[in-house]
Amino acid sequence: MVYDGYYGGFVPVESASFDVSLDPEAIILLPESTLDTQRAAAESLGRREETRAARRARPRCDARNHVVKAVTPSTDGLLALCDDCSDHLDLSTMDSPALVDFLASRVNEHQQAKQRRTLERRLSARRHELEVAAGGIGHCPLCERFRRILQTRDGVHLACRACAGGAPIGELDARAAVRTLVDQRSPASRPVFLARVAHRFPSLV
Repeated sequence: MVYDGYYGGFVPVESASFDVSLDPEAIILLPESTLDTQRAAAESLGRREETRAARRARPRCDARNHVVKAVTPSTDGLLALCDDCSDHLDLSTMDSPALVDFLASRVNEHQQAKQRRTLERRLSARRHELEVAAGGIGHCPLCERFRRILQTRDGVHLACRACAGGAPIGELDARAAVRTLVDQRSPASRPVFLARVAHRFPSLV
């Protein structure tokens, strides 16, 4: 047998993904049971990964960061509590910042600052994930830098704050926003800027 990195284990010589004759020293005498052992180990690893994935998919209560069967989210859906930790609180009327205040107030005075920092970091991370997924954070279509992207009134993620140069992107539709950005450029730089816009948003030029 030979060790084949393509398959990630030992394989018979005739099944190797490379020409064994070019490297005869790679051949190792191993019992045929080696293949069964490798296969069993791979199946065991696969089952463990499935178990971990199922565990990660279960909801997590933000009060004590423990895995539970079900949670009730806040109005913005960014934080959630299980029934035991909610203490019959009506979460349908509370957003995440209000829930942070509530959870921080339930611990003793010495732990309140730590609890608040933990929850605010978690809240910030989840907001960031949503913005990345929605296109609100990423590579600017115009300068390619990884930044927060401003969205036009009709839903086009057009430019970062630096490229917008103070233009009220959120109050304009995409075509009006492009015209505003073009007017901000000097006559010499307008052709280059228009080429960038045309490359990313052909329908707006």
